[in-house]
Amino acid sequence: MIRKGLMSVINSDPILHFYYRSFEDFLLSSSFLQVLPNLSGVQDQNLHERQPASMCSNCMVSPKLHFNMCNLESSNRKNADISATSKSAISPLILYLSLFWEDHLVHTQHDGVLMKAVELAVYNKLLFE
Repeated sequence: MIRKGLMSVINSDPILHFYYRSFEDFLLSSSFLQVLPNLSGVQDQNLHERQPASMCSNCMVSPKLHFNMCNLESSNRKNADISATSKSAISPLILYLSLFWEDHLVHTQHDGVLMKAVELAVYNKLLFE
């Protein structure tokens, strides 16, 4: 319901992102707090970056991310040669974390537990992405 109300400024794909940087800038501005002071939590960037960073890193160390995500006969194929049908085997969650996990991590305050999950993912599964 909320997503439908924001269709003019956010993408309707499974991966949620803003069409316009200006909308994100507004949400983080002092003007937003003046208009909607009870929604100050919207501007807690550490919270909003840490949660997806944590979820992405936890998913990366889980069995959801594994070798041969597209179930190919051979791993000696170029990405350009993999059919769209084969690529569709990759879930939207895995696509999202493959593209954006580091963006969330960069904007997150240091956290030992989160860094341990990232370390495990980088050392054991980075090439699966």
